[in-house]
This record gives sequence, C-alpha cells and structure tokens, in this order.
Amino acid sequence: MLSEKKNIPAVAPELVEFLKPLNGQIRLLHCKYDSSKLIKSTLFETKDLDIDGNKWKSSVKVNPMESDSTAMDLFVQFLLDKGEDKSSGVAIAFDFSDWSTENYVMLPASVYNGNRCKIVDREYAKGL
Repeated sequence: MLSEKKNIPAVAPELVEFLKPLNGQIRLLHCKYDSSKLIKSTLFETKDLDIDGNKWKSSVKVNPMESDSTAMDLFVQFLLDKGEDKSSGVAIAFDFSDWSTENYVMLPASVYNGNRCKIVDREYAKGL
C-alpha cells in the first residue's frame, strides 16, 4: 500500500476519499526541465506554489457522476499568476498500489486526440 501522506489542501478532500478504496493518491506537480530532461519536480502542497520567483495557482473541481457512484469527473487547472517560467510544466500524477484489472481510469480522447498523434522522431514531444 502507498505510504500515508498528509492531506494536501491543493486536492479536493472528496477526491482523496474517492481514491482510497482503489489504493490511489493524486499529486499536482510543477516540473522543471533542462531541454527535454526533467531535473526537478515540486509538489503543490497548497493551492498556490511560489517557486523560483514565480507564482502558480492550482484548482481541482470534482463532479460526482449522478448516473454512476463509482465514477468521477475532474477539472484540474493550473495558472502561472506571476512571473515567467520558460523551462517548466505542470503534471497530475495518479499513484495506485495493489492495482487490479477491476480498476479503470478513463481519460477523454481529446487528451490523446483519439490516438491520432503525429509520430515524430525527436527526444521529447514538445507541443503535443
């Protein structure tokens, strides 16, 4: 099982509770890069993150599915509120232990453009 982590205010408490039966956790991350290499990731421990003179804001909105109590609709937003953060990005990490084929995580096809991604020969998929 995943190690017990403190309740992170950046994440909606109902989402934390929803993931518990799946042995799951969610993390909101700021990622710093050197070219295509990830050099550092920092957890959003609160909804705001001050890093390298930049101010980031995050929000997580949770909508239960009326038709299915075992499903949840999430809307996660990141905003660079102050500063300029050129070689960085943000990420949402879902960590699961004790994974089973009975568990499902669905992402909208728009995330992957219905798997119609252009195949390019480069180290990192910038802009995709």
